Amino acid sequence: MKTLIIIPAYNEELTIGSVVVLARKYGDVLVVDDGSSDRTSEIAQNAGAIVIKHETNKGKGAALRTGFDYALANGYDAAVCLDADGQHNPGEIPKLLEPILKDEADMVIGSRFLDGARRSIPLYRRLGLWILNTTTNASLDGNLKVTDSQSGFRAMKWVWISMGGA
Repeated sequence: MKTLIIIPAYNEELTIGSVVVLARKYGDVLVVDDGSSDRTSEIAQNAGAIVIKHETNKGKGAALRTGFDYALANGYDAAVCLDADGQHNPGEIPKLLEPILKDEADMVIGSRFLDGARRSIPLYRRLGLWILNTTTNASLDGNLKVTDSQSGFRAMKWVWISMGGA
């Protein structure tokens, strides 16, 4: 399966290099530099990423859309989204892709809460996430249990991307 790892980035020169190097083990890496004023683009490219740079900051959603457009235009079968700040372990990309490879899912969302990370998140954020997760799960009619609906660590099949999913 031809996989593109999409990393939206904004002023992430301190972490982007290591994230790219670790992610490259699992597919091609595209960093969408969303108008950074630091060396994010240069460091990402030196680490082996393909880089597309927005001249001005357009927001994470626009950066992801740029990445999905690139994936579609270049014949990728799947895309993995990964935050540039190092909060997700690129070594877990195979876990995220496994249900897609087995044709058990079109989209998989990584969760920051399955291994006890919840304690390091401030209370106000946990409350907000609880509300969003509860609302998400209610909309799924009990068919799935989403534990981290706002996670930036996601994998999706080409079919999902081409339908405008994400």
